[in-house]
Amino acid sequence: MRDLKHLQYFEDLLQVANNELIAQAKAEGKVCIAYTCENVPEPLVNLPGTFGIRLHAPNTGSMDIATYYMTNLLCEPSRALLERAIEGGFNFADCVITPDGCTMMNRAVENMELLNTMGKDNPNFFHEYMEIAFKNTDSDVALSVLQCTNHILTPLKEKYGIDTFDAAIRANGVFSYGGNGGRNGAAGDGTTVTIRDTVITTTGSGSGGIMTTG
Repeated sequence: MRDLKHLQYFEDLLQVANNELIAQAKAEGKVCIAYTCENVPEPLVNLPGTFGIRLHAPNTGSMDIATYYMTNLLCEPSRALLERAIEGGFNFADCVITPDGCTMMNRAVENMELLNTMGKDNPNFFHEYMEIAFKNTDSDVALSVLQCTNHILTPLKEKYGIDTFDAAIRANGVFSYGGNGGRNGAAGDGTTVTIRDTVITTTGSGSGGIMTTG
């Protein structure tokens, strides 16, 4: 029971799009990379000097303005994001990256760009639209590498001077997806990651480790 207060802290963070952790990271001079979908690889938006935030719009009320631009035929989450952007709720972001896996989210971000909802005072602000692979063939891997390079790494390096070399990317740790043979909804066949002779060293009050899920 004594740990519930910590859980409540994180629950409270989710009730505000621009929460105190985002404000802290921005105050430290980090670049905020906003994205809309799990298909944006998190290790590539959490490089040294950057942090990623998946856009969400908690406690949304009316979506009338977003519906005017997107019609009520598009899903409520996509309209809620546009409504919040129009209200100025995402002005903390330094860029927005969205994959084309969901047409509705793409439409939301396109409207954000057309309406100039973010980055008005940031000449380095950019919007990027990624094509994503739906299978796990060699060609799909090559496509993913190309899209991540062109729409995440290159703009971050050119606009904000972020170190996007392999050492910086790999500094974030180990990340692995289980494959499902390109079949949406199919059970994954899993992956194996072997780690040997690993030493984790921290300084001061820092912490470190390797976490796996799934």
